[in-house]
Amino acid sequence: MNRHFKVTRLTVFVASVCAAMGVAAMSTASSALAACASGGFASGSSLQTEAWKKIWLTSTGWGKHLGVCASLPTITYTSTSSGEGLDEFGNNNGKLDPAIDTKNTGPYHDAEGGFLDWFVGSDDAPNEAQNLNAEVASGDKKGQFEEITVPVAEAPVSVMFSLPAKCTIAEGVKLHLSGKTLVQIWEGTQVSPVKGLGEIPAQGGFAAATWGALLTQLKIAIVEKTECENKITLQARETESGTSYAFKTYLSLAYDQSTYNATTEQFETRGLWDGYITDAPTWPSSTEQKGNAKGGDLVKKTASTPGSVGYANTADAVSEANGGFTGKTEKSTFGTSASHQIVLAEVENNQGTGSEEVAKKNPPITAEFANPVSGKPTTHAEYTANAGACQSTTPVNTDVKTPYSYTDPWYGTDASDPNIGVDAAAPEAYPICALTYVLAWHHYSAEDLFEEGPAEEISETVNSLLEYITGPGQAEAKDDYDPILSTPTWKSHVGLAVKAVEF
Repeated sequence: MNRHFKVTRLTVFVASVCAAMGVAAMSTASSALAACASGGFASGSSLQTEAWKKIWLTSTGWGKHLGVCASLPTITYTSTSSGEGLDEFGNNNGKLDPAIDTKNTGPYHDAEGGFLDWFVGSDDAPNEAQNLNAEVASGDKKGQFEEITVPVAEAPVSVMFSLPAKCTIAEGVKLHLSGKTLVQIWEGTQVSPVKGLGEIPAQGGFAAATWGALLTQLKIAIVEKTECENKITLQARETESGTSYAFKTYLSLAYDQSTYNATTEQFETRGLWDGYITDAPTWPSSTEQKGNAKGGDLVKKTASTPGSVGYANTADAVSEANGGFTGKTEKSTFGTSASHQIVLAEVENNQGTGSEEVAKKNPPITAEFANPVSGKPTTHAEYTANAGACQSTTPVNTDVKTPYSYTDPWYGTDASDPNIGVDAAAPEAYPICALTYVLAWHHYSAEDLFEEGPAEEISETVNSLLEYITGPGQAEAKDDYDPILSTPTWKSHVGLAVKAVEF
């Protein structure tokens, strides 16, 4: 889709020096301020939760950068999931569903009397068909591309390991994981192993897909072996999840690298994950999903279930309230579980691709492994205080997938790259990253949304908020997130998208 329209919004900025002017001047200035709405709701992506609650909706965040709003509006963000956010805005079936947030009340309701969110969060940008569904849901009759997608942050997706209680390795050991091994872990029994490319093969005296076989493949010395014969339990989100989409995107990329092996003189051809990227809860049959409604739930479930492997937004993974994973193997009894070891994986970021000719001319690649948290953290405090290690300056996969214009879908634009350490010339960049988005409306007064008066107030509020988030809010969220790509094309698309939010 490539619909363009003229932006008519007039954005008024009031300088802080107005506070020092006389009463008459202050009266004139205040009349220019917008009547922003307060008491609104938003929901969706759990990956965004920390940013909303700790920074973006606070008096020390948005409250310092209000733009046209005279005072800080209140908005309650509820962590549900990316899928539920899409459902609320009608992306999946063309019908609004404000009932998803049953606790919402207040003065602002939609045309049907429901308390519709003012915006939703998603880590899975809607595709063209979903954008059209949202347009129908809004009641738009003019074909003005009602739904606006705004990328607001990116974050590393951590891979968490929770070893069986009686399958142990040395304390403090780091777990270095290649993309190939990670894919093998997640294949489970989905396919039969073919030339070692299916599940973790039997080795070291242990059966396939067991903890012992995995640790043997990772060349990690086993201290206690009693439960190393246990199968690996895979933890995944139970509903649609943008974090799942980002994780599966990485698995697809890692699996599809046509790497030439100079030793065997063969290409490692892979293909299981082609077409397997879906935000629906479709995983190998051995995967455990019950109780993993949110990212934080999945972290807690992994930490409290010895023998599990899971994935989650790094801010959730390192939170001590969820179990407190770090990059060094340590003991845990989280959730009253038996004493066992937990650790975040450091993932290979220079997997590399190349032709047979290039492979034969160049020496074998020495694998490099990146921590999901920047700054070489060692303590729990450093893991919770340091930013993620996603890169945000050089377009890699995003350069060919960036929308033609801001009205085109952002679907398919991802931030993962198994070779990111080389492609972006960033040796410490982490290869598994998720972009996260805010979905808002072009016209809040569209027929099935809000009446004209409330629509204008809500649109002023959302526009002010998005101006802040895509501006100073990028740096202010740095403790838990990485900024979105800073290329001129992205800045232009994002800026135009924010300005298109009007009544």
